[in-house]
Amino acid sequence: MDHQMIGTVWRHLKTGHIYTVIGICRLEATNAPAFLYRRPEDGITWARDMDQFLDGRFEQVEIA
Repeated sequence: MDHQMIGTVWRHLKTGHIYTVIGICRLEATNAPAFLYRRPEDGITWARDMDQFLDGRFEQVEIA
């Protein structure tokens, strides 16, 4: 699993929302590796399969 992703910031291309990767986990239903990520404005934490997260749905953004 890629722990270097923790702390990186991403934009969801469809919604434009910004998220920060806060951890790595496994999805219980499939045992697939996944990212935990959070949207700063509402604090909700999400989990998404790593393959889906990295398939072009999100783009990494630089923090100035």
